Amino acid sequence: MLKNWFLYQADDGASGHSHADDDDSQIIVMVDSDTGEEYAFEVVDHFDFEDETYTVLITVQENEDDEAEWIIAKVVSEDDGTLGLESLGDPDGDRVYEEYERILAEEFDDEYDEDEDED
Repeated sequence: MLKNWFLYQADDGASGHSHADDDDSQIIVMVDSDTGEEYAFEVVDHFDFEDETYTVLITVQENEDDEAEWIIAKVVSEDDGTLGLESLGDPDGDRVYEEYERILAEEFDDEYDEDEDED
């Protein structure tokens, strides 16, 4: 699991819950503090939970055979005032993933209800 702090710039202030638009996709590169290996991710969403902000990232695939993976990282402020990302540990990570799944389920239920109302 990535453990370093990473540069993060939100498109609209990293607060609330918002899906990134495909036209405004953001790619960030993370560096593993232990190995120096770089990983590219696309920022696809962010949300607030228990007074913290989290961002949802999907791995950037180098070829079509690679399977995309997604992670959630906590947005943190560094000493110099810049924003960074921090890996989630257990059991806090489990609660954050469960909250995001709840948000998605609620969002899809709302979209389903709107589609039914249009019929």
